[in-house]
Amino acid sequence: MDTKNLVELIFIGRGGQGIVTAAQLAGAAAFKTGIKDVNIAPFFGAERRGAPVEAYLRLANQKINIYSNIEQADIFILFDDSLLNNISQRRVKHNQTKLLINSADAEIYKKLEYYKEFSEIAIINATNIAKSINLYVGGALIINTALIGALAKFTDLYDSSAIEKTFIETFGQKNSQKNIEAAKISFNELKIIKITE
Repeated sequence: MDTKNLVELIFIGRGGQGIVTAAQLAGAAAFKTGIKDVNIAPFFGAERRGAPVEAYLRLANQKINIYSNIEQADIFILFDDSLLNNISQRRVKHNQTKLLINSADAEIYKKLEYYKEFSEIAIINATNIAKSINLYVGGALIINTALIGALAKFTDLYDSSAIEKTFIETFGQKNSQKNIEAAKISFNELKIIKITE
């Protein structure tokens, strides 16, 4: 992905799913890969567990001077497929925006009437990956680190080495191991669908 221009990502999920943490981790990994400037901003509706949440991540190889919400994204990362309709058509750049969805349904994207507006769509069952390796913290299932691995494969914003370094710095050597494993599994299992030619 060309980052000499601004790249804008919107993470969408529910409170408690680690949406803001995922944006921070992706930003840190991109920075380690050589991105010069990173800008992260959370957006909370009703501040409670389970309520829809968005986090905005901007990446560029020059100074970022924009601090508003992202209106149209280059990449959407959807943590909860029940929030698919939170991605309105006006937020999609015609045949340029990518969409990454956490879902067990490989054809969930077809529920969006305008799915052909996307350039690529990728599906990963991050929930199942996290369950399969028993990735829980305080009783909560952790899916955000699996989605970070999927995002690495879906884009070239950062690589697996940067993910590993970021996780170790953030979670510590011991606590990062299952998160690194989740990222690796999702990287390998990600299914990418080309929408536009």
